[in-house]
Amino acid sequence: MVALVAAGGGSRADGLRGATYNTAGFGDPGSTEWNALVAVLERVDADVAALEEIHGSADLGHLDELAADAGYPYHAASDVSGTLSGNLRNGVLSRLPIARTDSWSAAELSGDPDANDITRDMFVAWITVDPDLHPWAFLVVHLKAGTSDTDRFRRQVEVHRVVQAIERIREETPGSPIVLLGDFNEDPRNGPFGSPVFEELPPDLPTTYRLGDDIEFPVVYDPFVTLEEAGMTLLDAFHEDDPDDPITHPPTYRRLDLLWLEEHGNVTGTEVYDACDDNGVDDPPPGYWLPKAGDPLPCGTSANASDHLDVFGEFLRAAVDADGDGIDDGADCAPLDGREGTPGPVAGVLGRKTGGDVARFTWDSLPTADRYDVARGWLGDADDGRCVTDEDPDPSDTVFEDPEVPAPGTGWHYLFRGVDDGCGGAGPWGSSAAGEGCP
Repeated sequence: MVALVAAGGGSRADGLRGATYNTAGFGDPGSTEWNALVAVLERVDADVAALEEIHGSADLGHLDELAADAGYPYHAASDVSGTLSGNLRNGVLSRLPIARTDSWSAAELSGDPDANDITRDMFVAWITVDPDLHPWAFLVVHLKAGTSDTDRFRRQVEVHRVVQAIERIREETPGSPIVLLGDFNEDPRNGPFGSPVFEELPPDLPTTYRLGDDIEFPVVYDPFVTLEEAGMTLLDAFHEDDPDDPITHPPTYRRLDLLWLEEHGNVTGTEVYDACDDNGVDDPPPGYWLPKAGDPLPCGTSANASDHLDVFGEFLRAAVDADGDGIDDGADCAPLDGREGTPGPVAGVLGRKTGGDVARFTWDSLPTADRYDVARGWLGDADDGRCVTDEDPDPSDTVFEDPEVPAPGTGWHYLFRGVDDGCGGAGPWGSSAAGEGCP
């Protein structure tokens, strides 16, 4: 687990903190809205803060300044790819390097170049937490608002696009933990769903709306089941010290802003942040609270910042070995191929003298090793390794025989490592002794 430096100058020992926040626009720099937004971002202290409703060119032009004021060295925003967005974008602020971003339109996700059926692009930012492990994928969404049947149809189609985005992340960076977060414009407490069922396009669609040709009827309105079937888990989140209050949009008393996680991530805590609940103390019942940076904010700060509340959670990378090769997906260059990946240390090495003066060594096979290197050096001289693999008639097996005999009063040490000729390359020698690389 990686310890992250928090804004308050301490050390966050429990991993990555991510947040989703529909800002409803930033306001002008220095305004009451702006200052409140910055204060909430600083207090919640997320390592990655997903933002929804970045308003047009004005907010986009101030994104640098907002990131600087809130203490984020990295930031990125989505594109506006269609005619349905109202010029609203999603984005992220990050204290950790952003390895890559993508902004996927309906046309890109569906394969239909004429598709225009999502309100905003599906925006994903890959966040580097540990350079030796696959990055985290933060998928930021803002689904169609409204309660009409036409709105529900559009929202369900967008959820289908979210699933396509999840599948694309898994194809492009398998092993990356996926955090799905944003404003879903539906309250899971309104379930169970399963209706309405659409057998054809509903009325009152925008004139520029074009359903992708990959969508088949009937279309069933069941957004949360659709995401669960895609392997995502909805995380509970409540106001500080109040397990009966999950509301994230106070004007409508609805829970709209959600955090989801899949199998490569674990959650250790969540919270819906409202400055009016914030006293800096974990009051009874224990839990339903996360530590924050700085001092509690005045009641009303959250209301001044946005009509939505900030929702955040603490995440850890989960140990998963999808292909069963003994390499955790987080460090596996081919998480879905059990034949590729950096081999682990060679184990089970046994040496004995066979007929004559031949020294015969055997060891346990490694799932991803295509061949094995053997290094030999003088006893007591760790840097005098000599590659002798080329003398082995079959370097792919787990047997090595050495017919040479050291001079009287001397001896050799041997080191072994597996090599994947695919993406994994050479594994460790399995000793502090240094062996030369073999060609």
